[in-house]
Formats: sequence, C-alpha cells, structure tokens
Amino acid sequence: MAGYSLQSTGIPESRCPAERVRRIVAWPVRARGETHPITCSVGISFFPENGLTAARMIRAADQVMYRVKREGGLPFCSTRG
Repeated sequence: MAGYSLQSTGIPESRCPAERVRRIVAWPVRARGETHPITCSVGISFFPENGLTAARMIRAADQVMYRVKREGGLPFCSTRG
C-alpha cells in the first residue's frame, strides 16, 4: 500500500474533505504565553478496493497515514495513486 499526494490523485484541494479538515484543525493554540502549532495527518481509503468492512477500511487508512507520518511527509495521503 502506497501513500500518494493529493496532486497525484487528480482531486482538486478545494474539493477534498481531508484538506478541509486539516485546514480547520491547523490553527495555532496559545497557552501559557506560548504559541503551539497544531497539525494533523489524515489517511484515506476507498471502498471497495481497500476493504468491504469498516474495520478493513480503517486499517488501510491507518496504515498509509502512519507510514507517511514516519517518513515526515504529506499532511494526508490516499491508498490510490
């Protein structure tokens, strides 16, 4: 299973729910006089190619998300190329 950038999927950023979620979450938080950046990573799986059950689809999304996080890469990724 590979991770792909949004650009390689052909999905415009403005239409991708994962990008909208990432932008909403990515506001800095101020605590105790310091500003802390907030980030998130999102894994995307597709039905039926990544599984026929919710458990399999979640597992596929988790696998690709954690792989990309380990590589310090994209804020979200997909199992599709």
